[in-house]
Amino acid sequence: MRSTPFQILLAALFGLVVGWTLGPGPGGSTAPPGTTLVEVSHYESLRQLSAEAEERRIRVEEELVQLRAERGSLVKRAERAEEALAAAAVLAEAGSGATVPEGVIVFGEWGELAEIRDADWNELGGAIRSINEVVEPLFADIRDGNPPSAAAQQRVMTENNKLVKYGVSILDKLPTNATMQVNGEFTHPLSLINMIAAMLREAGLPLAASQSRELIAIGESYDRVFAELNASYDEFSWVLTKLLDELTLKRDTMLEVEAVLTPPQRAVVVVPEIQHRMRLDTLSPVNMVLLSARVLPIGAIAELESTLVGVWTGAYEVDGGFLAPHGDLWARYAEELAGVLAPVPSTTIPFAHLDDLIVAGRAQERLFLDLLDRGAFTPEQGVLIAGSEVWWLPRLGAVED
Repeated sequence: MRSTPFQILLAALFGLVVGWTLGPGPGGSTAPPGTTLVEVSHYESLRQLSAEAEERRIRVEEELVQLRAERGSLVKRAERAEEALAAAAVLAEAGSGATVPEGVIVFGEWGELAEIRDADWNELGGAIRSINEVVEPLFADIRDGNPPSAAAQQRVMTENNKLVKYGVSILDKLPTNATMQVNGEFTHPLSLINMIAAMLREAGLPLAASQSRELIAIGESYDRVFAELNASYDEFSWVLTKLLDELTLKRDTMLEVEAVLTPPQRAVVVVPEIQHRMRLDTLSPVNMVLLSARVLPIGAIAELESTLVGVWTGAYEVDGGFLAPHGDLWARYAEELAGVLAPVPSTTIPFAHLDDLIVAGRAQERLFLDLLDRGAFTPEQGVLIAGSEVWWLPRLGAVED
């Protein structure tokens, strides 16, 4: 499923003031909109390979650690080569002589894209700064139960239109496995790094040459690891696995980017109250899964199993008792979710944190891989599960006085 350009980023964030779910909510249809990856006739092979797929995922995660360790050598290589700094500012377009404007960060082949060279990064960085100025107090109002102002809504919409323009320009240009393709490309490190650089220039705290070299190395590392992940997939790989792998890699990459900044620079870019919160943080990779990651409000821990079984039965067309013979798998899933089920104010339930979403996604992925391995599903149900990008994060509302 490809999103339209107008589903980009804060078009979804804007849902926080007009109704916080952009896709089907907990009370609506939960049928997964993902595409089918395998035919029913392949189901038996899918079952046999599920354990291998889990082992492969673990192996790839181990390789991520090793590949990230290589980033240090990339930095050293960049420092030894005079052209590394030049690549951060000026890159010749193949056959045309066109150059990347000063201050734009490029790595890999992306400097050849006119859409990157010609983007108005200063406008984009300014739009994000302006949105942050609105969203931080807007979130405080929502948290306190106060209605957002019409002026704040209009300002967000105006600034978001600038981001939409960029999103449309890079569609089909940057690699992503996101089903919301436009948001997947928007959250590519190349895009986010250059928006950060523009915000810092506007604030009078531009990146130093050494910082630019480090960011180039981080970007190169991202591209290499992303390629490794994609090479590890086959026709049986789940859509959800690909999404979670990319989301996790982008989160880790942006944490590395943040670590390069000085404290004053981080203060310009990072708004702690909204950082990595769904529908609030424009610079977070969480925006690539706004339609895939579903927040599921629950009233009490005792409702966890019945509520989740309800959405899963609807999504995958399974019988409501499918989980009953597998209490050990449910117990493990519930234990893995324990850390993200602390009660939160009911007004903040929609604004889940990226880390919590990843925890819930991985827990659901492991649960259904093991259920599949035990033969808990029909071939048709297995196809629905393999082709779905949707997962659910239960959130417990705090008891209010």
